[in-house]
Amino acid sequence: MFSSTAEKVKQGIKREKRKVAKEVAEEVKMEIARKMLKEGAEENFVAKVTGLNLKKVKELKDGK
Repeated sequence: MFSSTAEKVKQGIKREKRKVAKEVAEEVKMEIARKMLKEGAEENFVAKVTGLNLKKVKELKDGK
């Protein structure tokens, strides 16, 4: 029983680490997009480079 519980805890920790890593990666993409837009890059180019969808890029450009 103990090893099963320990394994579940380990799996839970791994899931949380993956979730946090994805969230951080998304924040990094948005920060890069903001900087690109500030420097005058076109929305379509920013979306292509960062992997963000065009709607999100437009929201970032509008300051949302």
